Amino acid sequence: RLEEGVPQFLVVISGDRSLDDVSGPAQHLKRSRVVPFAIGTQNADAEELKLITLKPEYTYSIRTFQDISSIEQQLLAPLQTMKTSDFDIPTLPAPSDIGKRDIIFLIDGSDSVGVDGIANIRDFMLKVLTQLDIKPDQIRVGVVQYSNRQKTEFSLNTHLTKEAVLGAVRRLRHMGGPTPNLEEAINYVIRKEINPSAGVRLADASQHLVVLTGGRSPSDVS
Repeated sequence: RLEEGVPQFLVVISGDRSLDDVSGPAQHLKRSRVVPFAIGTQNADAEELKLITLKPEYTYSIRTFQDISSIEQQLLAPLQTMKTSDFDIPTLPAPSDIGKRDIIFLIDGSDSVGVDGIANIRDFMLKVLTQLDIKPDQIRVGVVQYSNRQKTEFSLNTHLTKEAVLGAVRRLRHMGGPTPNLEEAINYVIRKEINPSAGVRLADASQHLVVLTGGRSPSDVS
């Protein structure tokens, strides 16, 4: 509920060092206005946990998981008192003026993509969208999901703020369905989304369609 001003927290409880690099995902969390906290046992990497958290003081060390109750009050204090306005979270600078854009994402939600695939698509979209100047008079964003059928997740004029768009993308869920038909999906976008009633600005903004597909279409898309 980020668009409603509800603070977002992630509490990581770790008993060992991660096998991969956490710096990229940690920065993405912070740019998405999520405040990470970390609790680590003696086998966890303290520096790695500090890299994850918003501030070093949000990292808590315990000997074993049996001792976790000892830091309960330390953790609860910021969780109970922090407000969204208190967050000092790094954000990516908006690009220089790139003009007005209408951008529609057409994403494959078929069974071949699956729940994990949609999660990856969602993360990619969030990384892109956080860098854009999204507002009604600049960049508008719409999303359509497809498989053997089509579903408008939201149109170009559905959400009027960047936070609302990001919140809607975070709520995207896998639609499901057999073999994805990209030809029908593109025709659906042309009929339903590329028209003034859906918020398109043909005379004032450049038009962009971003297709994210996980399989070959059974029909000719040319």
